Amino acid sequence: MLALHGKGVSSGIAIGRAYVLKRERLKIPEYAIPEAFVGEEVQRFLEAVETTRQELSDIRDHIPPDAPIEVASFLDTHLLILNDTMVSEAPIKDIRDNQWNAEFALKTQSDRLIA
Repeated sequence: MLALHGKGVSSGIAIGRAYVLKRERLKIPEYAIPEAFVGEEVQRFLEAVETTRQELSDIRDHIPPDAPIEVASFLDTHLLILNDTMVSEAPIKDIRDNQWNAEFALKTQSDRLIA
């Protein structure tokens, strides 16, 4: 939850101290998966996607009734992203074809989509 503190001057404007937080990008590990374990890595990726889907659904199911409608829309958008084959299936091809770990395969696909 975002809390802003300051002196209200007029509707929608606040005067106070502003702090800029600089966050470093996550360092995604990159390593090769031995061919014998590629199937297990694919399964690990699929389980992670399903766990994420379930966690987002659980959060959505427990949104307080007085929460802004945008909260549910935000979660619905992320659930739709998880269902997109560009996110849920393309990394599997990279895991199989390049023997990449799941995290790196997902990051690489994300980079492709952003570019």
